[in-house]
Amino acid sequence: MPPHNDLIIKFGELPEWSNGPDSKSGVPSGTGGSNPSLSAYIFCFHLFATVAKPFFRVKKILKGAAILLSLFLAGFFLAGIIQPTCEDALRIQINAPLEKIFTLATDPAKASLWMTNLKRIEPVSGTPNAVGAKSNFVFDENGKEIVMLQTVTAYRVNEVFASKLQNDFASFDFEMSFREEGGKTLISEHNTGKGNSPISRPLLAIMKSSVKKQRRELYSNLKKLLESC
Repeated sequence: MPPHNDLIIKFGELPEWSNGPDSKSGVPSGTGGSNPSLSAYIFCFHLFATVAKPFFRVKKILKGAAILLSLFLAGFFLAGIIQPTCEDALRIQINAPLEKIFTLATDPAKASLWMTNLKRIEPVSGTPNAVGAKSNFVFDENGKEIVMLQTVTAYRVNEVFASKLQNDFASFDFEMSFREEGGKTLISEHNTGKGNSPISRPLLAIMKSSVKKQRRELYSNLKKLLESC
């Protein structure tokens, strides 16, 4: 009898962990089909993968959303840094006498005739139109009252009217100059606006075009009012 007979593998027999077919199950030996512990491990792994797959998909989406939000916020605040103030200038010619235009354009009692979103003016201090005089201008913006304090900074009859409008959100400096030109009156306005907080500065930069449009609509109203009366 050959030595170490218990270690000899007969011809045609396969070790337990070879890849040959199992005689009963037909599954290669050494796989889950012939090893209950391995079968359970594989089952648990596939179960985990199935359950965790949606989680990893959501995690990927959230990560992408976080990156986009970060880029948006960076661009938003950068707009306020690049453009901390907004400037605009406009000119409008009105077919009416200079004295008439200056009087109506600078009369607080008649401001609501051409400032369509102005609800009322509340005097605070000083004589109306005197340099240093203060008044609260109450505007209606989509059903919400916006109050801005006006301070008169310059007043020369039939020549110049300037003021500052401000609140916690923003400050605006306006200067209107008047002169006769070819039998008509030319109004030139220059205004500068700036946000008064880290949030309002980029917002004002973004709103620049709408502010310009609104100013031109107001002067168009003034022109129609003066040329119709």
